[in-house]
Amino acid sequence: MTIIRTIAELEALYAPAPVAASTVKVAHAMTPQYRRLIEASPFAALATVGPEGIDCSPAATSPALCVFTTTKP
Repeated sequence: MTIIRTIAELEALYAPAPVAASTVKVAHAMTPQYRRLIEASPFAALATVGPEGIDCSPAATSPALCVFTTTKP
């Protein structure tokens, strides 16, 4: 596995640039559409990165795994 250490190395993987279909989904706050999707989902995976590597923990429940308690961004 190659470790990417600089922004330039990362950008080289996506040359010339990511297409709009990838970037239009970026939101800087929770949108009503994303909130409904997340609240209806019975499955989620939480991934973290630290000095010892990457860990991803799946979780599943029914009917919903997440419930939002605020509407603030």
